[in-house]
Amino acid sequence: MLIQIAAGGRLIDINHENIRIYNMSLGIQKEDPGLIVAYAPYSNVSEVYKLEGLSGNTIAIIASFRGCFGYQKATLHEVARLRN
Repeated sequence: MLIQIAAGGRLIDINHENIRIYNMSLGIQKEDPGLIVAYAPYSNVSEVYKLEGLSGNTIAIIASFRGCFGYQKATLHEVARLRN
């Protein structure tokens, strides 16, 4: 799967990935990785679908490759490191 190739063959953890992983994922809109990272941490992958301003195309990609996305609990400190 193209999404897993971008992440080096592993699951994309929505609470611990930086913008580069999303930029390498084919089809994800240019502005959307910043939104996904900015609103982390998430308690489940479905929360990403509800982000205001996220393109329908990106939502469809995440939904269709749902098995490639996962999450681990993250502290705000861990998330802040990704944003900087």
